[in-house]
Amino acid sequence: MEPPTYFDQLWDKYDHFIFDYDGVLADNNVPIGKVPQVLNYLQNELHKSIYVLSNYSELTVEHFMKSFKDFHVSIPAENIYCSSMLAPKYLAKNYPEVKNVYYLGYINLKSQLEKYGYTAIGVE
Repeated sequence: MEPPTYFDQLWDKYDHFIFDYDGVLADNNVPIGKVPQVLNYLQNELHKSIYVLSNYSELTVEHFMKSFKDFHVSIPAENIYCSSMLAPKYLAKNYPEVKNVYYLGYINLKSQLEKYGYTAIGVE
């Protein structure tokens, strides 16, 4: 029997894995290396939970869902976190009195802020 590899030990030690999307899982929506096989192995064979983060505020959860579908990987929408989605949640939790927000970013950041009831004024 072969000795366990570093990754075997890692897979055994943890049940939840968090990955950054841009530059780690994909580059310009093209999967890097064997990312699809690794994610499918973790989820389907080892029954691990996968979470995906992105600080690229232009992209939406729906965008990532389509990308993963194209990769033949199934990541639940509730396991995908985008900065444009997290920013209004953070504001609501930590600054509930705030209603007007100045933003500097992509239109998706504005639409997410408005979705949470903020008046979003800024630069795209």
